[in-house]
Amino acid sequence: MFMYASPLIALMLLGGRAALFYGILNIVPFYIILNDIDLSELTGINEQLPDASLYILGLIFLFFNICIPLAVARTIVAAKRLNQETQKSNDYLKGKNSLYRVFFAESRRPKVIVNEDGLITDFNKQAGDIFGLDESTRSGCQSISNWFPDINHAKLPTGGKIIRHEHTYQQVVRLEVPEASSYVYEFVDCTQEKTLESNLMRWSPPS
Repeated sequence: MFMYASPLIALMLLGGRAALFYGILNIVPFYIILNDIDLSELTGINEQLPDASLYILGLIFLFFNICIPLAVARTIVAAKRLNQETQKSNDYLKGKNSLYRVFFAESRRPKVIVNEDGLITDFNKQAGDIFGLDESTRSGCQSISNWFPDINHAKLPTGGKIIRHEHTYQQVVRLEVPEASSYVYEFVDCTQEKTLESNLMRWSPPS
């Protein structure tokens, strides 16, 4: 009877083909027990399965050679699929993290993330250094209009606008991130261009 457990052990240790081989091989002891072939001289066991009917013998054979191995195989397949999905999710998150570093955290341009209400939730190092944003600003309690009065979160033009911030001019573009219900404000210093434009207008003769 211990032979009946071999397909299950083979499935866990060696794989499906080995389990199938031992399952087919178990037909031999099943046939021996079913026909009450005397192997006591070889095994030293006088009774192999005493007082067992054909129904019990068949049930034990099916249970150990088919039912349990199939259940374990199904569990193994499900575990492999779950592992593959987990690996895909990890790879996806790694890709997203790389994009986050390249396009936001390590970007040379100041960028500020706000929620749907225009409250600041994050910013990169350049924005912190240039505009003086500190860690308390990430709490989501301060509106971007508090730091940049010329920005109206609800009415910012699609193409962006140029605002005055302290002694600089900044071209502001708002990018929407629908998946995160957030917006990214990107700032480009255009002080030199505005200064040059003002000088040209000052020097140009009146028409």
